[in-house]
Amino acid sequence: MGILPTFVMLSSCFGSLSTVQEGSLTLVISEGGLTKASDVTQLGYESKVNQLQVFLFEGTALQNYERLDLSGASFPYTLTYPSVRSGSYRIYAVANGGDLSGVTSETALKETVVRLSDCSLDPAQGFVMAGSTSVTVEDSEAHATLALQRYAARVRLVSIENQVPESYADGGSVTVEGVFLINALGSWNLAGEGVASEWVNLGGRLQGRQNSDDRSDFLFGEGQVHPAAYRNQVFRGGSVTLTRGSRKEFTDCCLYSFPNSVTGDHTGSSATEATGAMARLVVLARVNGEDWWYPVTLFKDGEGLRRNTTCDVKLTLRATGSGDPNEPVGAGSLEATVSVKGWLTGAKYTETI
Repeated sequence: MGILPTFVMLSSCFGSLSTVQEGSLTLVISEGGLTKASDVTQLGYESKVNQLQVFLFEGTALQNYERLDLSGASFPYTLTYPSVRSGSYRIYAVANGGDLSGVTSETALKETVVRLSDCSLDPAQGFVMAGSTSVTVEDSEAHATLALQRYAARVRLVSIENQVPESYADGGSVTVEGVFLINALGSWNLAGEGVASEWVNLGGRLQGRQNSDDRSDFLFGEGQVHPAAYRNQVFRGGSVTLTRGSRKEFTDCCLYSFPNSVTGDHTGSSATEATGAMARLVVLARVNGEDWWYPVTLFKDGEGLRRNTTCDVKLTLRATGSGDPNEPVGAGSLEATVSVKGWLTGAKYTETI
């Protein structure tokens, strides 16, 4: 167990503590929210905690704030408050977030906006995570535990198999040209409430060309389909050629979105900023001499993408796909297996801070 320095709440901030009962408080920020499940590959940047900000609220009043540099430390982390006046407290921890030192109320903390770009693929920055707990301190020793949870959902392309007809051009050979997410949610707040006004790749279209039939509108590139700020989270490029009957296994083709709870689908160009649309994993592949889209709707058991889950996708291409990235194809063209599991052991999908 890594022991961090002891932090004392100064009487100059909180008034004299000699006239009220006091107790000590030990807070353990557990690794339960960070331990990978046995069947889920975890990438280094997904779990790296570089800095941690911890808030201690009594009622509506902020009683203590600490910003901790955790470079090189290991879980679980323990914080000790040796002299805390008796009362009921709410504790929040935010990992890898922006500077929150100006936050003075629980309401302001929960309303702080988190953007998808804050889920960085750079281990030096890491993913924004948070957790909360409540504790009552009396005139004795109190203990509290808190597990960090990621805000993002992960979509992992596990494999693509080529089973298109041999009579197709190039003997049925297929070239995968890119993988990306559409209808991803781009912002939340620390309370875990979606801000549906910020969609990423809504409909998979370049803004202003919603009615275009030309697939060249949707080529990958900065300033086109994929907003530069979110490119790393929603897009993987590269060219992979599959001969007929072969399969490509992917080890780290992971994309990210904040939870998408849209249940009424909006396909093609019908998706708007007000309606949104179900999240989809889309593969662009050259099949039978043309480029085709292969969209997979990420909606299972009545739910879309959920926080701190991983959504694994296996694909089999059987024929030419869709001419529209937001228009799914039938089983005759694409067979998709989608499985959703806890990204990490102990994940609590609906917990908000």
